[in-house]
Amino acid sequence: MLFLPVKAKNPPDHTPYLTYSLIAVNCAVYLATTDYFLVVRESAVKKLALRLADFSPITLLTHMFLHAEILHLAGNMLFLFIFGQAVEGRLRAGKFALMYFASGLIGACAHILFMGRLNPDIPMLGASGAIMGVMGAALYMFPFSPVKTIWGFFMYYSMVEIPMWGVGLYFVGFDILLAVLSGSTGGGTAHLAHIGGVTAGFLIAMMLRTKRDSLRASQAKSIVSDFHHYLNLDPGSLAELASLQPDNTEIALCWMRANVLLGLQPGDCVAHFRKNFRAIVKETEPQLLGECMAVISRSPDVLTGSMLVNLGLRMEQAKDAAGAKFFLESARMAPGRTASDMETATFWLGSIAEQWYRQPGLAVQYYREFMQRYPMSPLAGEVRVRLDRLERVVQPRARS
Repeated sequence: MLFLPVKAKNPPDHTPYLTYSLIAVNCAVYLATTDYFLVVRESAVKKLALRLADFSPITLLTHMFLHAEILHLAGNMLFLFIFGQAVEGRLRAGKFALMYFASGLIGACAHILFMGRLNPDIPMLGASGAIMGVMGAALYMFPFSPVKTIWGFFMYYSMVEIPMWGVGLYFVGFDILLAVLSGSTGGGTAHLAHIGGVTAGFLIAMMLRTKRDSLRASQAKSIVSDFHHYLNLDPGSLAELASLQPDNTEIALCWMRANVLLGLQPGDCVAHFRKNFRAIVKETEPQLLGECMAVISRSPDVLTGSMLVNLGLRMEQAKDAAGAKFFLESARMAPGRTASDMETATFWLGSIAEQWYRQPGLAVQYYREFMQRYPMSPLAGEVRVRLDRLERVVQPRARS
């Protein structure tokens, strides 16, 4: 029977740089310790593998980076890639490293204490204990996350989605069964290291009091995995994700947008949006930012004049003149706008009319209004220069 996970539909909370680094290091060590990249050299096994007969403390670490042959490496790295991304994304690099290496050490000790005493000359090598620890942590944090899995018998295969707990139950149960059936020989696989690792990973994630995804959050993440954005999610799902990823600016933006579309304005959503506003404006891709903010601006109580000015300037930097003009004009009419908001918006509307729309007459109107209202502004000198230049262009056209 074939049972092969290929993708966890669970985008990581943060970029998992350590997971990618571990994969790279494991592959580099494999290339350096094998003949023709096929089978590990015996000399490397003697120096780096874990063996009770000639035990060395350093091999508790080095054995995790040694692999017997290409399929051994490929299987371990596939599992690390599938499950490590989300786990590191939630734990961050420091805690992930602690969990990874602790699981590997505990798995190795479980194997040595039982199987190693029976077979002290048989070496143990591979990252399986540590990687099963990653799976154990994933089982604790993301039990309902769908995992795309190739499943089948003989010539019949299909791609199915199985919850994380189902995938974990299969592999843990498989290891327990084979550990019992193989007896003292071990069958060539360190099943007790797998069991020790997965147990350690689960318990470490629990002791770290890591946030756990609900069924609804897992379903929402599955949709994000398919569409690569949060626009299709309902406000309730976005609220769940916002509680798990409070600094995710796209979630904060789409959550506010979804509430406005449905005519809702829950206080926690507005507070979360305003808390993340500066980062939202700075980090969000301009097109998505403009589209979402155009919807949010329909609600007069969400965006202040200052927010609208910031949006207008962000759109201007992104060379979106229409978006900049829309938000700056909205700032001039926003309830609770300040004199500073009006001053900045008026200046930039004149600048946009002059430089983007090539409408000197409209620019003159904005600049004259600016000089009438804010003659002592630090920008007044620049506006006078622009007015003198534009009025020489506009007045002859008016006489003709």
